[in-house]
Amino acid sequence: NNTDYILIEIIPNMNEKLLKKDLKKVMKLGYKPILAHIERYPFIGLKFLYKLKKMGILIQINFEGLKNNDILYYWIELGLIDVVASDTHNIKHRSYDVEDVLNEMDDRLGIKIKERLLIKNPEKIINNEEILETIDEEKINNLLYKNSSIRRFLKNLKF
Repeated sequence: NNTDYILIEIIPNMNEKLLKKDLKKVMKLGYKPILAHIERYPFIGLKFLYKLKKMGILIQINFEGLKNNDILYYWIELGLIDVVASDTHNIKHRSYDVEDVLNEMDDRLGIKIKERLLIKNPEKIINNEEILETIDEEKINNLLYKNSSIRRFLKNLKF
């Protein structure tokens, strides 16, 4: 659509190191990568997802992956997810009803976040506009620190 955005789907046997390297190459070419349906890739966790976002990578998840998925909802609340979309390439082979997920999004996220993920950010992508960062840095850093081995080590020290 004559924009700088490019939707990237990765191969199943990808790993963190290769993905970062490949995304950097894409960015050097002047593109703004949108990493597609990250819920399918078990090697992508909170820490790595945060690194990707800090690199400037946009993150897309699928409606069907979001259904009853507490981790994805939490990542949305942390500001790590930019777009929620279908993976429907055509209605003959990949058609599914998203109404239940839309209702779930209303209940769990509210209208403002839902609109950002479903309408505002996709419109910005289509219009080649910048998407503003929504990351909750403080909360993420606290989570990463709380779960770090250094934190556990310091906790075990008794002064």
